[in-house]
Amino acid sequence: MPSQDFAKTHTDLYTKATKLLQYLREIRASRWLEGDAASELRKVETDISQALADLQAQKYQAAAISVQRVGKSTFLNAVIGEDILATDTESCTVCRTDIRHIPVGQIPRLLEYRQGQQQPIVIAQGDAQRIRQKFLEYTREIRQKNNPYQTLRFELEHPIEVASTIPFLAGFTLVDTPGSNEWKSSNFDTTPLKQASLEALHNSDVILFILDYNNYKTNEVAELFRELGKTRQDFLLKSWHKVFFILNKVDMKEEHSRKIEDAIVDLKQTLMNDFRFPEPIIYPASAKQGLLAKLILKGIATESHHKEFRKIIGQTYSRVDAYGGSYTPPLSEIAPSALIDSGISNLEETAIKSILKNSGYNLIVKVLLILDIKVEDTQKILINQSNITKIYIQSQKAKITEWMEKIEFISNQYKQLRDILQSHKEALFDALNQQIDSFCASAKSSIESEIEKMKREKGGRWYTSYYSPDWYSSYIAPRTRNSSNLNDSRIFLEASSSRAKMVEIAQEAESLIYSSCNSVYKNQISFLQKQLDLEATNVRKNLLALLPIRIEQLSQMFSLYIGSKIELKLQEKYDMEIGDFQLTGIEIPIKEYDYIQEGCIGDGEWVDFYYMGHEMDFNKILSQFNSQINQHREQMKQIIYGSLEQNFFQFICVLDKINEFKSLFQVKLNNLWNEIQQKEAENKLIIESLDYHRSKLNDYRRELAAIRGCIEAWKP
Repeated sequence: MPSQDFAKTHTDLYTKATKLLQYLREIRASRWLEGDAASELRKVETDISQALADLQAQKYQAAAISVQRVGKSTFLNAVIGEDILATDTESCTVCRTDIRHIPVGQIPRLLEYRQGQQQPIVIAQGDAQRIRQKFLEYTREIRQKNNPYQTLRFELEHPIEVASTIPFLAGFTLVDTPGSNEWKSSNFDTTPLKQASLEALHNSDVILFILDYNNYKTNEVAELFRELGKTRQDFLLKSWHKVFFILNKVDMKEEHSRKIEDAIVDLKQTLMNDFRFPEPIIYPASAKQGLLAKLILKGIATESHHKEFRKIIGQTYSRVDAYGGSYTPPLSEIAPSALIDSGISNLEETAIKSILKNSGYNLIVKVLLILDIKVEDTQKILINQSNITKIYIQSQKAKITEWMEKIEFISNQYKQLRDILQSHKEALFDALNQQIDSFCASAKSSIESEIEKMKREKGGRWYTSYYSPDWYSSYIAPRTRNSSNLNDSRIFLEASSSRAKMVEIAQEAESLIYSSCNSVYKNQISFLQKQLDLEATNVRKNLLALLPIRIEQLSQMFSLYIGSKIELKLQEKYDMEIGDFQLTGIEIPIKEYDYIQEGCIGDGEWVDFYYMGHEMDFNKILSQFNSQINQHREQMKQIIYGSLEQNFFQFICVLDKINEFKSLFQVKLNNLWNEIQQKEAENKLIIESLDYHRSKLNDYRRELAAIRGCIEAWKP
């Protein structure tokens, strides 16, 4: 895959992904999405933003690993293009070091990461030689003092030459990892350091095994291969194309050493047969020669660098002059050829191609996959939102039907409760009226019987006549039927005397009449009170059997739908006290009477006698009693009617409350219906908008598919 094609595809994908992200934000900002849908779309945006960040960062990583003293640090310096990593004769690499590429012109820094601390510590910055010296001092201190600061790894921020010329390698990182024999030489627990190094190997896009051309079959090398094959066998089998074996120090090849081609064949067979590395890729290299050539070309080589470079190249690049003599051209002229011959440039190019072919391709495919998934997720969100809107309308319509049924139920219950109350109230009133009417009839009869009884017991003493001056008075004289010989003056005197006597008798009889009749009347009222209580209790029992359950059912319904309840507080019994009634104010009427009766006066002679006297008028007494009882009856009915109204008032209040809640119910139903009509109108717009967005997203999917088709030819 050419670099320019990758760059174009990368830019095209980034542009389309950015537009897609902006479009999703516009969708979320619309008023059609809310709640869970908006949250889900926000998560989609977050995932796409992360994919864009990864695409922009283009983080590629190449890890180098070796045993001690094979020139690994020199090799990394050659790739960096700067003599910045220490290459002391003693073992230097003890902690993993990440060389992170930064733009040219940015100040280089050496950072230290310690166990238990999130933020790094700046060890040195600025000049490469100063950083190199400080790095060497720190490494020695870690070994000599057994890692006193619990250092986990170092990070060197420095431009990497190969990444500086290729924009899409801006996130390139080289990782210097210690070998197992380097850890064994330490006198402290290196477990955290091993974990950090193995993690770097697992996450690297390219792995570089650095081997010494003259000494690649040592026990240390074999142990390193065995350990990696044991702990990372699956990884190496899957990622063999990411692994490069570098035979370093070919510039130090001795005369008796085998040819480079033979050494490569031998190493390949060893790796495949003894350590099960599939199809190992091997490159010869002279890291020292490549590093020095780069320093000379960049014009930053020191005198010692020049001296060392001359020693390495010897007479390899000497030329013949016009006179047949031999001479060595300036080092700046030799450096380009020496760099090519070092194998570093070829290795860099190969590694970059590997990164592009594998990691670059994988990065684009990964981002494409994420974008495709997220577009599909967004379409699902839009479909789901559309369905939710439809379901909401359907549910609200079902709710309308339910509420209408509830209102009809409430209306029926209200009517039934009203009818029940009215029928029981009327039935009770009729029953009480009958009891009062029965009481009146019974009271009249009882009083009449009582008066008759008194008349029988007193006999003739309830009237006055001449012959009985104590109880009656009269004047008796013989007379014929056709003539009268009565003395008018005497009759008047006798009548006056009789009446006066009768008044005294009536006064004596009044208290007796009142006492007897009121006693009977009181008993009759007491019986009436019991009957009224009995009738009221029966009605109350019937109502208690019918009303509370229905009212509670309605109360629960109101509580559920409008948040209000009906409180029903029933009295223990009905208040049906008719009060104290007595017969009072009765006038004892006295009536005058006279009659003629035939009588014998001796010797068989019969003559007519005229009788005249006074007596109490019991019929009028009864009439007065009956009149008062009738008045009491009407008063009792008024009292009973008032009691009924008062005792049924709590039920009437409940009915009024039911009617009030029913009205509230109806108001809510009307509001719900208006809301549904509005929602239905909005729903049409929502669905049209969501369908448009889904169609637009399909356009994005087609554009992403076109990019996927372009990179299909680059597939590793």
